[in-house]
Amino acid sequence: MNIDLPLASPHKRLLRVGFMVGAFIALLDIVVFGGEMNPTFTVILLLVSAFVFGVLWGKAAWKASFYAWIVFPLVHFARPLLGLTQPPADNWYLAVLMLGGLTLVVAAFGTAIGNLFHKTLIRP
Repeated sequence: MNIDLPLASPHKRLLRVGFMVGAFIALLDIVVFGGEMNPTFTVILLLVSAFVFGVLWGKAAWKASFYAWIVFPLVHFARPLLGLTQPPADNWYLAVLMLGGLTLVVAAFGTAIGNLFHKTLIRP
């Protein structure tokens, strides 16, 4: 007998893992650096996690990498709107948008390199 759990489909599993990794990266960035955006820290963590997703899941890793990426700019964008912090500068939202673009490129690059490793080393 096959029991279908609510979050057991592969798509939902990728969503959960990607969201948890993205939330962890955003939480570390906010807690460790006191709410200041530190792109170097974020870029390294996101690059490594996207690479690992690519190595483990191949083409399906694009979904998990997207979910991990989208959490970070949304958290930084929503913080001032929820009254958690004040925007430190007039161009706060532009900085968040630029950080979102940078981290999107980093997540895509990490996933692509991970996919390359997956295709050549794991599933030749």
